[in-house]
Amino acid sequence: MNAVNKPRLTKGVFVNPLPGTPRLFGLKLGQIKQNAVIKSAGWYNQNGERAGFGDLDLPDLERIAADIAPGDFFIALSREDANCFVHPLMPGKKTLPQSNIEHPGQKYILEKARYIIAADHIYLVQKRGKKKNTDVSRNNEKRSSGELMALLPVHTTRHHMITVTQARALIQNSSAL
Repeated sequence: MNAVNKPRLTKGVFVNPLPGTPRLFGLKLGQIKQNAVIKSAGWYNQNGERAGFGDLDLPDLERIAADIAPGDFFIALSREDANCFVHPLMPGKKTLPQSNIEHPGQKYILEKARYIIAADHIYLVQKRGKKKNTDVSRNNEKRSSGELMALLPVHTTRHHMITVTQARALIQNSSAL
């Protein structure tokens, strides 16, 4: 599939796919993966619009990077930050108003991004103020950012660790193109 024919990542694209059409990036809304690197993630585009949610494993990240249209970004937030399954009455949990869950905006998703995926690139976003970033991976083990980067297969996709500030610059600079 050439760059011109690649489907765009739009709001709610995974919610009601047309019958008989291939799933975008091979992802299914609410998917559960045994070897997820991020569980119950919220999936967003670069405009801060929610496209879907579910577990993502390493092959998913690679497939997204290989198939995403140039200029598009797939941004994965943790379950807590995406509020996929957080009940508004749970103590200690900050929730977004329902209208904001579907479109929290670019500023919010860039502050909360865990993975940013662009054409042929996977970015693992390091959070400020944490000595060690961890995500849940195989068998719910906690892994550091460095360990997760080492797990990523070395194919044609480039893997990077970046800060929140670098993530913001990456998305904002691409929108100026």
